[in-house]
Amino acid sequence: MDLHERMAALDARIAARASALNQRRPADVGAVPAPATSATGQGAVAGHDDATGDKAFSPVDGVTDAAGLTRLSGFSFGKLFSEVFRHHSDEETEDYFSGGYPSTTPQPETLSGSWPAPWIFTRCLFAALLVYAALDFGVGKFGNLNLIPGMVVIGSFAVPVATLLFFMEMNVWRNVSLFQTLRVFFFGGVLSLLLVLFGFDSSLGRWLDNSMGASCAGVIEEIGKLAALAFLARSSRYDRLLNGLLLGAAVGAGFAAFESSGYAFCALLSSGDAALSACRYNIILRGVLSPFGHVVWTAMAGAALWRAKNGGRIAASSFFKWKFLRLFSVPVLMHMLWNSDWNPPYMLKYLLIGIIDWIVVLAIVQEGLEEVRAVCCEGARTVRSADLVAKGSTKVFGSMLAGVFAFCAVIALTGFIFALGWQLCARLFACIN
Repeated sequence: MDLHERMAALDARIAARASALNQRRPADVGAVPAPATSATGQGAVAGHDDATGDKAFSPVDGVTDAAGLTRLSGFSFGKLFSEVFRHHSDEETEDYFSGGYPSTTPQPETLSGSWPAPWIFTRCLFAALLVYAALDFGVGKFGNLNLIPGMVVIGSFAVPVATLLFFMEMNVWRNVSLFQTLRVFFFGGVLSLLLVLFGFDSSLGRWLDNSMGASCAGVIEEIGKLAALAFLARSSRYDRLLNGLLLGAAVGAGFAAFESSGYAFCALLSSGDAALSACRYNIILRGVLSPFGHVVWTAMAGAALWRAKNGGRIAASSFFKWKFLRLFSVPVLMHMLWNSDWNPPYMLKYLLIGIIDWIVVLAIVQEGLEEVRAVCCEGARTVRSADLVAKGSTKVFGSMLAGVFAFCAVIALTGFIFALGWQLCARLFACIN
């Protein structure tokens, strides 16, 4: 290499370095001038020369760009699941589930804003699968039909609830209690199912069904779940982006659990001698696919709504903002593709949809963590003064006791609604026959 070639290569490296500094430097600070090209005419083009070291465009970036989110950076699956295989005591689990009440919500300045390392969801999933396996064994070994309802309920609820707990752990604010999460889970699941049934029964729903087929569920069901979420979480108390992600996941998990229970029950009624095998297949298949479906779709819809309302109360104008429509279109389109007639081998369709779903979810979590860091740095929000925490465990116990009673009331009311609906359906079928 002669002297001119060496000088040209040096100029190219200097130009690339200056371009990188200009991109990182704030706008109000003077830019670093890039040197002119050498006499040989060889220069560096910013963003296009390999010498710049700029990150190449990837499909992951394409997904986040299409959803209007910040590109993922500094993320590691190893760090995210680093606590899964470590030992954790029962006290740690109990301490986590005691959070979210007014006296147990951590102060914003104590939060780090770094990526959390969830682990509780795996413990709950493993416990639920053990219970399901025991019930399944009892049904198969002894033929006891009394175990089938428990097998259906546990099998249908296990994965959706475990996925919901993952989103609960990702909410680093820890300002949404377990009671509030379960309240939205039960009421949101039932309310969204009813709204979806009304949607399918409407003239618009019938028109969509005739024109789009099964893919119309992507429009009707996502709008129904979003409406249930907007009604149940309309309070401005939970105004953070990660709160919207969690509450949306709660509605989606409730919808998925009740829907899967219904499919398993119908399989028992309509499959003849193979009824039990069909029920098991339905439970296992929908359980495996559950983390890629309703839970994450409604979580994305909730995050889209929370981004649009921007810390305020939910208003009609929130549903017409471009930032909402852009992100909300992702779960709608993914749901439509899920129900479409396109069926590549080896369930590749569901794998592709699941990858896109979780890329968007992780990008939303990243944006939520940026919000945590911004609040911590600015000191803009105070949840409770520290002396409330020091007043002892009496208020904590009282809040948890009230939450238990309220949770029991929610379950009783839900059971009453289902029993009433069952009776109405039975009478309707009797009249028809």
